[in-house]
Amino acid sequence: MAEKQIEDRCRTYALKHGWSVLKLNPAGRIGTFDRLYLGPEGKVFFCEHKQPGGRKRRHQIIEQERLRRLGFTAEFCYTFALFVELFNQVRRPE
Repeated sequence: MAEKQIEDRCRTYALKHGWSVLKLNPAGRIGTFDRLYLGPEGKVFFCEHKQPGGRKRRHQIIEQERLRRLGFTAEFCYTFALFVELFNQVRRPE
């Protein structure tokens, strides 16, 4: 499945569950994750969608580390199934 198809499917899933989804594309900033997912009760996570076998770029890894240091969840999702797992972890933490 292509990255765009994975991203669209994940976005649709989140919207159906009442979340807001923002496409991130700030000018002049490299490494920014694809999407910001905003849920009820202040639940938030960043997701960089990749097709299976897709490569993490150095700037994306640095951005992931920066977001995590700030206390955010930031993950790479290679499949819809991985996204659903992440979504459920953020939605209902243990």
